[in-house]
Amino acid sequence: MPIKKTAAKTVVVAFSGGKDSTAAILNLREQGYDVRALTMRLGLTGEVPGALDEFSPEGRANYELFQRDRAAGIEAITRRRQSYAGDAWQAVFTESWGDADDRLLARPDVLEAMKECLREGARQGSAGYVEDEIADAGPDGFTVADIRQEVHVWIGGADPQVSRLHADYLVATIPRATLVSFPGEGHLFPFDHWGEMLAALS
Repeated sequence: MPIKKTAAKTVVVAFSGGKDSTAAILNLREQGYDVRALTMRLGLTGEVPGALDEFSPEGRANYELFQRDRAAGIEAITRRRQSYAGDAWQAVFTESWGDADDRLLARPDVLEAMKECLREGARQGSAGYVEDEIADAGPDGFTVADIRQEVHVWIGGADPQVSRLHADYLVATIPRATLVSFPGEGHLFPFDHWGEMLAALS
């Protein structure tokens, strides 16, 4: 979501999850930079109709436990994500990501970029993954309906990992949101669309 220009130098901050990245954005703005945020963001599970029904049984149980007992929920999430540490993350590339993403992962440049991303994410263990899941399960402290900046919501029409429910919710709830859907494309659609996405933020 673009932020009103306040300086000659422009910085694009891209992130998934993101409370640490939000702090970085605020810090950069205080330094006078024009900051544009490009985030991979779902609607809050508790606010998106039908979102919880798409969880796995374990994921739903952990989410509901977190709502009842935060400490017990964090413990359950931590146990679930322990396998992300070390080299276990490589297992995600042994299964199909769906036809659209499998075609992209067949490209050496895309596959290496994805491996580097997950390798770095797992380098210090599963703590980061756990913190992201905790952030997603808890409240943001504000409602997206309060966002007044222009917002572009992008989604792959054949994304097997992110339901269209989230995109529709964000566009319906954020006053100045525009939906862009890429038919037949999956979770990794940004690899083919970075140029137009960044242009939309300029």
